[in-house]
Amino acid sequence: MDRRSFLATLVSGIALAAVGGGAGYALARNGVDPLALLPHPDGTTATPTPTSTLVYPDGRPVPTLIPQAQEVYGQFAVPRLARVRVPSGEISSLPGQGNLVALTVDDGASSETIKGYCDFVERTNFRMTFFITSQYDGWDANIKQLRRLVDRGNIQIANHTTTHKDLTRVSDSTVAQQLSGCERYIKNNFGITGHPYFRPPFGFINDNVARIAANEGYSTPVLWYGSFGDAGRVSYASIRSLAKRWLQAQHIVIGHANFPVVTHCFDTIESILHERKLQPVTLDDVYKRNI
Repeated sequence: MDRRSFLATLVSGIALAAVGGGAGYALARNGVDPLALLPHPDGTTATPTPTSTLVYPDGRPVPTLIPQAQEVYGQFAVPRLARVRVPSGEISSLPGQGNLVALTVDDGASSETIKGYCDFVERTNFRMTFFITSQYDGWDANIKQLRRLVDRGNIQIANHTTTHKDLTRVSDSTVAQQLSGCERYIKNNFGITGHPYFRPPFGFINDNVARIAANEGYSTPVLWYGSFGDAGRVSYASIRSLAKRWLQAQHIVIGHANFPVVTHCFDTIESILHERKLQPVTLDDVYKRNI
Protein backbone atom coordinates (compact mmCIF):
# COMPACT_ATOMS: atom_id res chain seq x y z
CA MET A 1 0.00 0.00 0.00
CA ASP A 2 1.49 3.38 -0.98
CA ARG A 3 1.58 6.40 1.33
CA ARG A 4 -1.50 8.08 -0.24
CA SER A 5 -3.62 4.92 0.02
CA PHE A 6 -2.50 4.40 3.59
CA LEU A 7 -3.50 7.96 4.58
CA ALA A 8 -6.90 7.68 2.82
CA THR A 9 -7.64 4.44 4.61
CA LEU A 10 -6.55 5.94 7.94
CA VAL A 11 -8.81 9.01 7.48
CA SER A 12 -11.72 6.78 6.48
CA GLY A 13 -11.26 4.63 9.56
CA ILE A 14 -11.30 7.69 11.82
CA ALA A 15 -14.41 9.07 10.09
CA LEU A 16 -16.18 5.79 10.71
CA ALA A 17 -15.27 5.57 14.38
CA ALA A 18 -18.99 5.54 15.18
CA VAL A 19 -19.31 2.10 13.64
CA GLY A 20 -15.98 0.87 14.97
CA GLY A 21 -12.45 0.73 13.64
CA GLY A 22 -12.87 -2.91 12.70
CA ALA A 23 -15.86 -2.04 10.52
CA GLY A 24 -13.87 0.66 8.71
CA TYR A 25 -11.10 -1.82 8.02
CA ALA A 26 -13.58 -4.44 6.82
CA LEU A 27 -15.29 -2.00 4.47
CA ALA A 28 -12.02 -0.95 2.84
CA ARG A 29 -10.87 -4.56 2.69
CA ASN A 30 -14.02 -5.49 0.79
CA GLY A 31 -13.82 -2.74 -1.80
CA VAL A 32 -16.23 -0.24 -0.21
CA ASP A 33 -15.10 3.38 0.24
CA PRO A 34 -15.90 4.18 3.90
CA LEU A 35 -16.16 7.88 3.09
CA ALA A 36 -19.17 7.12 0.92
CA LEU A 37 -21.09 6.36 4.12
CA LEU A 38 -20.64 9.87 5.50
CA PRO A 39 -23.62 12.26 5.26
CA HIS A 40 -23.81 14.50 2.21
CA PRO A 41 -24.38 18.24 2.70
CA ASP A 42 -28.11 17.69 2.06
CA GLY A 43 -28.29 15.24 4.98
CA THR A 44 -28.61 12.03 2.95
CA THR A 45 -26.26 9.11 3.21
CA ALA A 46 -25.26 6.82 0.39
CA THR A 47 -25.44 3.09 0.99
CA PRO A 48 -22.98 1.28 -1.27
CA THR A 49 -23.60 -2.29 -2.29
CA PRO A 50 -20.49 -4.43 -1.77
CA THR A 51 -19.60 -7.11 -4.28
CA SER A 52 -19.16 -9.66 -1.50
CA THR A 53 -20.18 -10.17 2.14
CA LEU A 54 -18.29 -7.76 4.40
CA VAL A 55 -16.20 -9.37 7.12
CA TYR A 56 -14.08 -8.21 10.05
CA PRO A 57 -10.41 -9.31 10.18
CA ASP A 58 -11.41 -12.32 12.31
CA GLY A 59 -13.99 -13.44 9.74
CA ARG A 60 -17.15 -12.20 11.52
CA PRO A 61 -19.72 -10.56 9.18
CA VAL A 62 -20.19 -6.79 9.37
CA PRO A 63 -23.87 -5.80 9.93
CA THR A 64 -25.48 -4.59 6.72
CA LEU A 65 -26.02 -0.83 6.57
CA ILE A 66 -29.60 -0.29 5.42
CA PRO A 67 -30.92 3.13 4.35
CA GLN A 68 -33.93 4.54 6.16
CA ALA A 69 -37.14 4.06 4.22
CA GLN A 70 -37.59 7.82 3.84
CA GLU A 71 -34.31 7.95 1.90
CA VAL A 72 -35.74 5.42 -0.55
CA TYR A 73 -39.36 6.55 -0.90
CA GLY A 74 -39.39 10.23 0.03
CA GLN A 75 -41.81 11.95 2.39
CA PHE A 76 -45.53 11.32 2.70
CA ALA A 77 -47.90 13.66 0.91
CA VAL A 78 -50.26 16.08 2.62
CA PRO A 79 -53.77 14.71 1.99
CA ARG A 80 -56.31 16.85 0.18
CA LEU A 81 -59.62 15.21 0.98
CA ALA A 82 -63.29 16.10 0.80
CA ARG A 83 -63.99 15.67 4.49
CA VAL A 84 -67.20 14.03 5.66
CA ARG A 85 -69.36 14.66 8.69
CA VAL A 86 -68.16 13.13 11.96
CA PRO A 87 -70.36 10.14 12.76
CA SER A 88 -72.17 9.90 16.06
CA GLY A 89 -71.34 6.57 17.64
CA GLU A 90 -68.38 4.20 17.50
CA ILE A 91 -65.94 4.07 14.61
CA SER A 92 -63.21 1.50 13.97
CA SER A 93 -62.43 2.11 10.31
CA LEU A 94 -62.45 4.98 7.84
CA PRO A 95 -65.43 5.58 5.55
CA GLY A 96 -65.65 4.60 1.90
CA GLN A 97 -63.11 3.04 -0.43
CA GLY A 98 -59.66 4.54 -0.69
CA ASN A 99 -56.02 4.30 0.27
CA LEU A 100 -56.11 5.96 3.70
CA VAL A 101 -54.82 4.56 6.99
CA ALA A 102 -55.13 6.15 10.43
CA LEU A 103 -52.44 5.24 12.96
CA THR A 104 -53.69 6.15 16.43
CA VAL A 105 -51.33 5.91 19.41
CA ASP A 106 -52.51 5.64 23.01
CA ASP A 107 -51.37 6.29 26.57
CA GLY A 108 -47.87 7.90 26.74
CA ALA A 109 -46.14 6.08 29.61
CA SER A 110 -42.76 6.48 27.85
CA SER A 111 -41.44 9.97 27.15
CA GLU A 112 -38.76 8.41 24.93
CA THR A 113 -41.41 6.73 22.79
CA ILE A 114 -43.45 9.93 22.45
CA LYS A 115 -40.27 11.69 21.34
CA GLY A 116 -39.55 8.87 18.90
CA TYR A 117 -42.97 9.21 17.30
CA CYS A 118 -42.58 13.00 17.05
CA ASP A 119 -39.16 12.66 15.40
CA PHE A 120 -40.58 10.07 12.99
CA VAL A 121 -43.42 12.44 12.07
CA GLU A 122 -41.00 15.32 11.44
CA ARG A 123 -38.63 13.19 9.40
CA THR A 124 -41.27 11.68 7.12
CA ASN A 125 -44.17 14.18 7.15
CA PHE A 126 -46.26 11.35 8.65
CA ARG A 127 -49.74 12.05 10.04
CA MET A 128 -51.23 10.40 13.13
CA THR A 129 -53.48 10.87 16.14
CA PHE A 130 -52.37 10.64 19.78
CA PHE A 131 -55.02 9.55 22.26
CA ILE A 132 -53.36 10.91 25.36
CA THR A 133 -53.71 9.74 28.95
CA SER A 134 -53.01 13.09 30.54
CA GLN A 135 -51.50 11.79 33.80
CA TYR A 136 -48.24 10.85 32.06
CA ASP A 137 -45.30 13.25 32.35
CA GLY A 138 -44.07 12.34 28.85
CA TRP A 139 -46.58 14.72 27.28
CA ASP A 140 -45.16 17.66 29.26
CA ALA A 141 -41.59 16.59 28.48
CA ASN A 142 -42.29 16.76 24.72
CA ILE A 143 -44.78 19.62 24.73
CA LYS A 144 -42.85 22.05 22.48
CA GLN A 145 -42.35 19.54 19.68
CA LEU A 146 -45.90 18.28 20.05
CA ARG A 147 -47.35 21.80 19.80
CA ARG A 148 -45.34 22.45 16.65
CA LEU A 149 -46.57 19.27 15.01
CA VAL A 150 -50.16 19.87 16.12
CA ASP A 151 -50.01 23.38 14.65
CA ARG A 152 -48.68 21.91 11.38
CA GLY A 153 -51.54 19.39 11.26
CA ASN A 154 -49.28 16.32 11.35
CA ILE A 155 -50.40 15.28 14.82
CA GLN A 156 -53.90 15.39 16.24
CA ILE A 157 -54.56 15.21 19.99
CA ALA A 158 -57.58 13.29 21.30
CA ASN A 159 -58.88 12.11 24.68
CA HIS A 160 -57.93 8.81 26.35
CA THR A 161 -59.00 9.93 29.85
CA THR A 162 -56.97 11.24 32.77
CA THR A 163 -55.83 8.03 34.51
CA HIS A 164 -56.98 5.20 32.20
CA LYS A 165 -59.74 3.70 34.35
CA ASP A 166 -62.18 1.13 32.96
CA LEU A 167 -65.12 3.48 32.45
CA THR A 168 -67.65 0.64 32.57
CA ARG A 169 -66.71 -0.11 36.21
CA VAL A 170 -66.77 3.34 37.80
CA SER A 171 -69.48 5.81 38.83
CA ASP A 172 -71.13 8.18 36.38
CA SER A 173 -69.38 11.14 37.98
CA THR A 174 -65.98 9.43 37.61
CA VAL A 175 -66.62 8.80 33.90
CA ALA A 176 -67.34 12.51 33.46
CA GLN A 177 -64.28 13.51 35.51
CA GLN A 178 -61.98 11.20 33.55
CA LEU A 179 -63.01 12.81 30.28
CA SER A 180 -63.27 16.41 31.49
CA GLY A 181 -59.87 16.22 33.21
CA CYS A 182 -58.13 15.13 30.03
CA GLU A 183 -60.07 17.72 28.01
CA ARG A 184 -58.87 20.42 30.38
CA TYR A 185 -55.26 19.27 29.91
CA ILE A 186 -55.65 19.36 26.11
CA LYS A 187 -57.09 22.88 26.19
CA ASN A 188 -54.54 24.23 28.65
CA ASN A 189 -51.53 22.81 26.82
CA PHE A 190 -52.54 22.89 23.15
CA GLY A 191 -55.24 25.54 23.01
CA ILE A 192 -57.63 23.13 21.29
CA THR A 193 -60.38 20.68 22.16
CA GLY A 194 -60.31 16.92 21.83
CA HIS A 195 -64.06 16.86 21.02
CA PRO A 196 -65.70 14.74 19.74
CA TYR A 197 -63.15 11.88 19.71
CA PHE A 198 -62.28 9.75 22.71
CA ARG A 199 -60.90 6.27 23.12
CA PRO A 200 -62.33 4.34 26.06
CA PRO A 201 -59.53 2.64 28.03
CA PHE A 202 -59.13 -1.03 27.03
CA GLY A 203 -61.82 -0.40 24.40
CA PHE A 204 -64.46 -1.01 27.07
CA ILE A 205 -67.67 0.93 26.51
CA ASN A 206 -71.40 0.51 27.10
CA ASP A 207 -74.49 2.60 26.51
CA ASN A 208 -74.17 4.40 29.83
CA VAL A 209 -70.55 5.41 29.21
CA ALA A 210 -71.46 6.54 25.69
CA ARG A 211 -74.30 8.70 27.07
CA ILE A 212 -72.12 10.39 29.70
CA ALA A 213 -69.31 10.92 27.21
CA ALA A 214 -71.69 12.56 24.75
CA ASN A 215 -72.83 14.92 27.52
CA GLU A 216 -69.15 15.89 27.93
CA GLY A 217 -68.86 16.63 24.21
CA TYR A 218 -67.35 13.26 23.31
CA SER A 219 -69.93 11.73 21.02
CA THR A 220 -67.54 9.62 18.89
CA PRO A 221 -65.78 6.71 20.60
CA VAL A 222 -62.85 5.63 18.41
CA LEU A 223 -62.03 1.92 18.53
CA TRP A 224 -59.76 0.13 16.05
CA TYR A 225 -59.63 -2.39 13.23
CA GLY A 226 -56.17 -3.75 14.06
CA SER A 227 -53.43 -3.36 16.65
CA PHE A 228 -49.64 -3.42 17.02
CA GLY A 229 -50.29 -5.27 20.30
CA ASP A 230 -47.74 -3.13 22.12
CA ALA A 231 -49.59 -1.85 25.18
CA GLY A 232 -47.11 -3.97 27.15
CA ARG A 233 -43.61 -5.25 26.38
CA VAL A 234 -43.43 -7.15 23.10
CA SER A 235 -40.74 -8.01 20.56
CA TYR A 236 -39.71 -6.12 17.43
CA ALA A 237 -40.78 -9.14 15.38
CA SER A 238 -44.28 -9.09 16.88
CA ILE A 239 -44.84 -5.40 16.12
CA ARG A 240 -43.50 -5.76 12.58
CA SER A 241 -45.71 -8.80 11.95
CA LEU A 242 -48.85 -7.05 13.21
CA ALA A 243 -47.99 -3.88 11.29
CA LYS A 244 -47.81 -5.92 8.09
CA ARG A 245 -51.15 -7.55 8.94
CA TRP A 246 -53.16 -4.49 9.90
CA LEU A 247 -51.78 -1.50 7.99
CA GLN A 248 -54.34 -1.78 5.21
CA ALA A 249 -56.58 0.63 3.33
CA GLN A 250 -59.24 2.40 5.43
CA HIS A 251 -58.13 0.79 8.69
CA ILE A 252 -57.85 2.57 12.02
CA VAL A 253 -54.85 0.95 13.72
CA ILE A 254 -53.88 1.28 17.38
CA GLY A 255 -50.37 1.47 18.80
CA HIS A 256 -49.02 2.62 22.17
CA ALA A 257 -46.38 5.07 23.37
CA ASN A 258 -45.44 2.94 26.36
CA PHE A 259 -42.20 1.13 25.42
CA PRO A 260 -39.44 2.31 23.03
CA VAL A 261 -39.30 -0.98 21.12
CA VAL A 262 -41.79 0.39 18.57
CA THR A 263 -39.40 3.23 17.67
CA HIS A 264 -37.11 0.62 16.09
CA CYS A 265 -39.96 -0.49 13.82
CA PHE A 266 -40.67 2.87 12.16
CA ASP A 267 -38.79 2.06 8.97
CA THR A 268 -40.92 -1.09 8.62
CA ILE A 269 -44.12 0.90 9.19
CA GLU A 270 -43.00 3.56 6.74
CA SER A 271 -42.00 1.11 4.01
CA ILE A 272 -45.28 -0.84 4.34
CA LEU A 273 -47.30 2.31 3.71
CA HIS A 274 -45.20 3.36 0.73
CA GLU A 275 -45.19 -0.10 -0.84
CA ARG A 276 -48.97 -0.41 -0.43
CA LYS A 277 -49.47 3.18 -1.61
CA LEU A 278 -51.30 4.09 1.60
CA GLN A 279 -51.77 7.68 2.76
CA PRO A 280 -51.45 8.25 6.54
CA VAL A 281 -54.11 10.57 7.94
CA THR A 282 -55.32 12.11 11.16
CA LEU A 283 -59.01 11.85 12.01
CA ASP A 284 -59.36 15.56 11.18
CA ASP A 285 -58.01 14.89 7.68
CA VAL A 286 -61.03 12.65 7.07
CA TYR A 287 -63.82 14.11 9.20
CA LYS A 288 -65.15 17.65 9.52
CA ARG A 289 -66.04 18.33 13.13
CA ASN A 290 -68.10 21.21 14.50
CA ILE A 291 -65.82 22.91 17.03
